[in-house]
Amino acid sequence: MLGSIVAIFFATWLPFILILFLFIFEWHTRKGKKISSVFRVSIILLAPAIIALTISELIKFIAPSPRPFLVFDITPLISVSEGMGSFPSSHATFFAALALTAYLQNHRLGKWYFAAMILVALGRIAVGVH
Repeated sequence: MLGSIVAIFFATWLPFILILFLFIFEWHTRKGKKISSVFRVSIILLAPAIIALTISELIKFIAPSPRPFLVFDITPLISVSEGMGSFPSSHATFFAALALTAYLQNHRLGKWYFAAMILVALGRIAVGVH
């Protein structure tokens, strides 16, 4: 039961926390700057991840693959809108690109984002959608 709750948290809520934390981190490190400047820098940091996400979605559109709950007839712990979007994982792709961008900006932050990216990916596998 606790393992399921942890997996659902990693798969569902941790991604939102990571994006929110990026904005908070940028706001904190750029004290005295206008919020529009912090927002612009945050969007620039998100741009590579958004491009990676777009490529991932294009690959899914061209070559769809069934999710594990369709192949193995299991009930996933979370709901997903599409049954044929297993590979590549948009979450893993987005957060890998975000972690790399964060690492290039700030090595310490990037290491935490890589660790979180692995937790998101493992969470998505554990809940049965990848």
